[in-house]
Amino acid sequence: MDRVVRFKDCKCVSPHRTLVECALARKLETHKDVTKSVIVGSPIVHFIVGKEAKSYYIHKDLLIIHSGRFANQLARRGNDNQEPIFLNLKPCPFIVFKRWLYTGEINAYDAWTGPDIVRFEGLWLFGEYLRSPSFQNCCMDTIMQYADRNPNWLSRAEAVAIYKCTKKGSVLDKIVTRSLLYLNGYWSSSDHNRRQWLANTPASIADINRAPRTLSYSDRPWSVKFRADYMVDEVPLEVRLERHILSKKAKEDERKKKAQNRPSGMECLPAVTDNSTTAPNAALDLDQ
Repeated sequence: MDRVVRFKDCKCVSPHRTLVECALARKLETHKDVTKSVIVGSPIVHFIVGKEAKSYYIHKDLLIIHSGRFANQLARRGNDNQEPIFLNLKPCPFIVFKRWLYTGEINAYDAWTGPDIVRFEGLWLFGEYLRSPSFQNCCMDTIMQYADRNPNWLSRAEAVAIYKCTKKGSVLDKIVTRSLLYLNGYWSSSDHNRRQWLANTPASIADINRAPRTLSYSDRPWSVKFRADYMVDEVPLEVRLERHILSKKAKEDERKKKAQNRPSGMECLPAVTDNSTTAPNAALDLDQ
């Protein structure tokens, strides 16, 4: 068995070969720790998903921390609304997202295929819809790992399907474009072949111009050395958790303040004046 060479700054119990491996392991551990802490006492949200109307249940606090879309939707609903949330989408990506919420991981069996989006790229797009940068970056790491194990991972048809769904300047476009250039030997082709390739591939010209002009085997576009190019900005999970805790505390303080200022039942009764001739039980002649 080969000895794992730990990179010099790794302090983990299990040694890691690179800084990226170590950082991802720590990030995963933080994700699991935060999950354990926030689900305690958290309300449950009921989702009904797809045409099959399948039911799923997820802790509310996890949704708020990890998804901007769900955080806004749940804030509009209020705490007293217990009605299910209906989602008109395929269950598969939602199942993967739910599993990721609790585990922080996406595995090779989470790939799925839709009419316009393919494999893990489709999950990345779903994360964009949910406004969940952490989920998107986990998807991107999975894309890069998948590409590293499957050198011919991307076809022109698959790239076209992805281009149809992405926004201009998307980091997903960037890795797809660079990978197509690499797999098709674009920079080593003749000018005629390049023009023909561009005519048949609606790629982002800007991404092509920014792509490295010379790529050796060690410079595969999905190599970990280019990882930073494909990550979307995300707020650290610890910061999101702290903000969520402070927000919950502020709302609870406001609720208590309103409860203290609410008039009691006796204060709501009309006052009895001194010249009143009617006692509360005057209508009842108890002696008769």
